[in-house]
Amino acid sequence: MARVMAEMLFLCMVLPWTVLAQGGYYFSRTITLPPQMILSPVSSMPVAVNREDVKAIGMGRAQVAMGTTFNALTYNPALLAHKRLALEVPSLQASLPAETYDAVLFLQDNRSEFEQAFFLEDLRRGVDQFNVAQTNEERLRALQVVQHGLSFPRELLDHVIGPSTSPKTHGVLVIPSITGQFGNWGVSVHANLQSGFQVIQSSTLEALSAIQVPTSLDDPMAVNRALTQLNAVLQSVTMTDGSFSLDEAMPKTFAISYLDIVGTVGYGMPVTQSLSVGAALKVVNRRFSTKRMTAEAFDELLSEVRSDFTANITGLTLDLGGLYRFPGTGTEVGLSVQNIFPLGTIRSSMSARFQYSSLDYDRDQLDQIIVNQSGDTALVGVQQLLQLDLPYELALPVIVNIGARHPITPQWDVALDITDVAKQDFRYENYFDRLRIGTEYRLEAMDDMLGISGRLGMADRQWTLGVGVNLFRVLQLDAAYAHDSYVNARSYFLQARLGW
Repeated sequence: MARVMAEMLFLCMVLPWTVLAQGGYYFSRTITLPPQMILSPVSSMPVAVNREDVKAIGMGRAQVAMGTTFNALTYNPALLAHKRLALEVPSLQASLPAETYDAVLFLQDNRSEFEQAFFLEDLRRGVDQFNVAQTNEERLRALQVVQHGLSFPRELLDHVIGPSTSPKTHGVLVIPSITGQFGNWGVSVHANLQSGFQVIQSSTLEALSAIQVPTSLDDPMAVNRALTQLNAVLQSVTMTDGSFSLDEAMPKTFAISYLDIVGTVGYGMPVTQSLSVGAALKVVNRRFSTKRMTAEAFDELLSEVRSDFTANITGLTLDLGGLYRFPGTGTEVGLSVQNIFPLGTIRSSMSARFQYSSLDYDRDQLDQIIVNQSGDTALVGVQQLLQLDLPYELALPVIVNIGARHPITPQWDVALDITDVAKQDFRYENYFDRLRIGTEYRLEAMDDMLGISGRLGMADRQWTLGVGVNLFRVLQLDAAYAHDSYVNARSYFLQARLGW
């Protein structure tokens, strides 16, 4: 999410602040360049409309051939050839990344900084106090004020934003559903609701967080260099009346959210004793939104992210599947082809203004660096307003998956999948990203009134862990701890279902 924008901002706004070498400096002047419009290419977001079962997530998401305990419509309609009567009314699951809630709490706790930028006032006060200080004790107190002012941009970078080249994405996923299998027929209605946001660092805060302000006066040259850089950054966002331009100084918060409402009807049948096939017809209503978030929305950030959807499309698509059982071994091999009928791509876009600020050596008409009689080097500030247009599209590619399952015992299964064999989903960069391995062990107790399952696996080159409890064969509770590719971080997955 917003990766292209982040890379562009890093290249044109962050790097110029790193050009200074050792020595004493003084700030000479500021140059303002004409505004520039930057049009980024379209960023595609292929998102599967099929929900993921938390049981499957715990065992490495390997489910193409797992037809014993999982709903077939989720992974392979050929699994409907295993006749059964099952109903889940309702089922609710969620992905809850810990980093997301930490980021939300940080933004809520520091909302006043986004609205009034008290930390910039602290920095300016610290610089002014240092410049008029008469004793080393007064200078040290001034440096402490500066360090306090720098704490906010540094904590924001650590807790919320992340590195400039790969900023953090935050979000939660909620999936309510009703599913059932009646003999060889399967029906399902579910909704995928993903709410995500990302805070893009401004060049001002990036520059501030990179300034190394000494905590002592042992190196006067380093103190001089840091305060000169700090003063230049503050001047780049100071308006003529002495106030700060918050729109230029503060980072921008963007939201991307989508909602898929999916109705599915499927049928599976055995062709021979070893071969089964199936098909599932899906009606998909897809809604998509991208927008800029303001500090006023931080108190209800995750709900505000999905408050309105600006793009809407409805379409019909088809999944096909096959399953082959090797006689005498119990081993099954499956193939599924999802989204055979193309679903129209929907687009949304965001626009943002960023103030590009940099610091460089000042030069004379002969292109020579200007040095005054005291040996201090002149610095010049460069400012430019950048207007970015950021289009996004939500795609639904054809996904081909193959997988195998082998029962070691009636209670213990192992499975292996290779997802997106045709390489249509850009979220997977290489072969090992597509490899999924998992195992599940099931234990029955209390006369089959209590079922406990343990799961372990690997997906997206990340290990997964899961556990499940089945009470009276009616209430199923499942949990998993695994990597969430949307936020690119580990997340807790929870699921509760009532069924028979």
